[in-house]
Amino acid sequence: MEEVKSKLRQLKPFIGKKADRIWVRYTTGDKFESRQWEQMVNLLAEKYKINSIEEEIILPPPDRETAKGDIQIGRTSYLNKPPHEFGINFYELTRHVGIFGSTGSGKTTLTKNTLRELIHNKIPFIVFDWEKNYRDLVGEYKNVKIFTIGADTSPFYFNYFKMPDGLSYKEYVKNIIEVFNKAYLGGVGSDSVLLKVFDSAYRQHGVPTTQDALDILDGDMKGESCGAGRCSGSRVRCGCWSF
Repeated sequence: MEEVKSKLRQLKPFIGKKADRIWVRYTTGDKFESRQWEQMVNLLAEKYKINSIEEEIILPPPDRETAKGDIQIGRTSYLNKPPHEFGINFYELTRHVGIFGSTGSGKTTLTKNTLRELIHNKIPFIVFDWEKNYRDLVGEYKNVKIFTIGADTSPFYFNYFKMPDGLSYKEYVKNIIEVFNKAYLGGVGSDSVLLKVFDSAYRQHGVPTTQDALDILDGDMKGESCGAGRCSGSRVRCGCWSF
């Protein structure tokens, strides 16, 4: 029974829903009928060159219509069935995806082809390329840029004080302070120090820079005595902006 079921699963891309109907007839018929349906399955398997001994898992691909997408990432390959294009839709790009396989199985090639499609469709992306596998895309596309984090070769600069659209000032500043405290261990009192500095920086400069905030912090520290405020400010100054 399991062998018939396995063959029908592999036959489904070729004969469609007929495979389901055959399975129902095979499992509900008497002994004589089941033997006839089994012979039919064997004939179909021979016709489509289905191997009953599955040495590897071969999942049937979706049909041609279902496999269509806005971004083409490859072609299907299944037994002797004619291949067709396989793609993903734009709305699927925001879903979490994992690409798994042994060394040399094509993970990087698949990802590169997907990135090429994103470039052709003018969809921005960021790649954290620890193994330097994707740098050759720069030779193919002039608008691809490489940044070297923590090095002077091609440093990555951005102003984290520039607030994204759709966020309130209070919400955004709170997030910045939380990042600072978790990354640099500002300690007790650093929240209020940073909030005071950031409030002053935004009030004075509209869209401030790190240097603007640092100047304000230094100015506030000069006016502080050796109390808790000055100690908190010193920790922030040494920890968060030690450049």
